[in-house]
Amino acid sequence: YRYEWYMNVPKATDEIKFLCFPLYLAGVTSLSFIRLPPKSVDRFNDLILKFKEQFRLPRLRTLFL
Repeated sequence: YRYEWYMNVPKATDEIKFLCFPLYLAGVTSLSFIRLPPKSVDRFNDLILKFKEQFRLPRLRTLFL
């Protein structure tokens, strides 16, 4: 979440966050960003939520059940 720290410190606008976000991606995450349909995300927080949902690790609790 280093990216979020960098972007929130100067209170960057959504436009700046959208422009800088791909610079912090690599591999599968980069491909997922590239494959997003145009205008499919209106707010930067929605983009972050989509990525967190797609790439989050399963909770440890569910691994041991």
